[in-house]
Amino acid sequence: MCQFFQQVPGQLGRTMPRVVNFTIWVGGFFCLVSYVIVIADCGGPLLHLQSWRLKALSSVLVLPLCFLDQRWLSMTSSMSVAAVLVVFGLLIQLSHAEAQAPCAKLLIDDPS
Repeated sequence: MCQFFQQVPGQLGRTMPRVVNFTIWVGGFFCLVSYVIVIADCGGPLLHLQSWRLKALSSVLVLPLCFLDQRWLSMTSSMSVAAVLVVFGLLIQLSHAEAQAPCAKLLIDDPS
């Protein structure tokens, strides 16, 4: 994409590659920060670790992703898309099951 912008004449052709690279780096940074937040929030209660320790550990584990070639990340990206689709499907199935039997939850929660 940067090569495309380098073909643009004038100051725009010299400025846009830097802007595109900066935007990609900032987006990658915030993506990795979101990974650390999700890992710390989900893993904290499970592993019984302090929040800062889990964030430091997950930062060390996620940092090498910054330096991987994009072609190596394609398989894990497709796996994460599949995982999101599975969770979405389970939520739809759960919402339909609860809509068909709305009183079932009341019967389970009733202590008598």
